[in-house]
Amino acid sequence: SLNLSVCAKAEALRMFWAPYILLAVLVILSVSCANEAAGFVFYPVKVVFKSAKLLPTMALAVLLRNSKPFSPPEYLAATLLCMGVAGFGYRAAKTPTASLAHSMYGVLLLVVSLFADAFVPNKQQQLLEHASKEEVMIKSNLVGATFIFLVLVFSGTLGEFVIFAAKEPMAYAYISAQGLSLGFSVLCYISIIQTHGSVVAVCVSTIRKVLTILISFLAFPKPFEMRHQISLLLVGVAIMIQVHRKISKAQRIINVKNDSSKFSGSIELTVKNGSAAV
Repeated sequence: SLNLSVCAKAEALRMFWAPYILLAVLVILSVSCANEAAGFVFYPVKVVFKSAKLLPTMALAVLLRNSKPFSPPEYLAATLLCMGVAGFGYRAAKTPTASLAHSMYGVLLLVVSLFADAFVPNKQQQLLEHASKEEVMIKSNLVGATFIFLVLVFSGTLGEFVIFAAKEPMAYAYISAQGLSLGFSVLCYISIIQTHGSVVAVCVSTIRKVLTILISFLAFPKPFEMRHQISLLLVGVAIMIQVHRKISKAQRIINVKNDSSKFSGSIELTVKNGSAAV
């Protein structure tokens, strides 16, 4: 009986933390694979793959039943948006990053990174069906922080930071400020996932990257090249496609309601006329 009780508690504990451990593993897998791939492919190839996160997120959302199937115009808009972001982040490589540049191994790493990155918001959406956004955020960050702490300890990086921070005490303040800012942004991101779904959250995140780059042109003046103009045009077209779809959908709903009101009114009028005739 005692053994059964212990096993039951252990199983409950495993089920309680397993989804968050999976999230942490996926995030680490995404980052590590992307960093490892940088040694085998040109930097622009990495940019293109990382910019295309929205597309596998949409596909996984449908497969995991987090969303209804998307229409061809929605996939077109997502593709144009990804192309626009890739164009902004693209930077021509002057030399190969390694002798195995453009190898299939590097591309495979980027594919794994891309799908791991796309799976995270979809898994978060499923967790948010049974937990609050604060609970999901705290547990995810707790597990992630534990993984990172262990890596820092065993790699010796933690000791190096302590020595550096002893010379530069402001490092603690900078890290704390960055942590608070990141925590607030993650909370907003999870809130979007909870209210609008994983695909909308990734779409907003993708557009945020474009806005960040555009602001950088204002804060740090630099040439706005032809590729940037084309990229901005692609992003604009993608947004217009989605806006047009939303307006058309809203108009169809209004038309259906109006037709329904007219139909109900005609029936009511017919009934009144029939009653009067009797």
